[in-house]
Amino acid sequence: MTGIEFTSIGKTAARARVGSDVAQVGPWTLIAGQQPIDLDDERVPVPDGIEGQTRKILSNLDVILKAIGRTKDQVVSVRVYLVDFPRLYERMNSAYVGFFGGARLPARTCVGVSHLTRGALVEMEFVVYRADS
Repeated sequence: MTGIEFTSIGKTAARARVGSDVAQVGPWTLIAGQQPIDLDDERVPVPDGIEGQTRKILSNLDVILKAIGRTKDQVVSVRVYLVDFPRLYERMNSAYVGFFGGARLPARTCVGVSHLTRGALVEMEFVVYRADS
């Protein structure tokens, strides 16, 4: 298909064999299934605790956005997948709040799940919009 660009941040990473980190379609960018992993070395263990894992995902988001010429101000939607939702929701929020700035917050959905790969407690996906495309 023309007009669609797929990008993998870690081209040699195992995850690059099954899907792209980013799909860009016109002004829309989809950043799928971001887990609290080291983007350069998937063998590095995920951080301990929901707060550390949330911060790692958001740090990875900054790296990915920079690599594709986007900014966090262009993030319009976030979907959060959370293991043990009742116990971890507020703690995840404490690490999430402030990342995007108080006045401009993306729409957000949080979904409880039973399991994530690598024993992660949280996974996120993002929708980004670039008005000048």
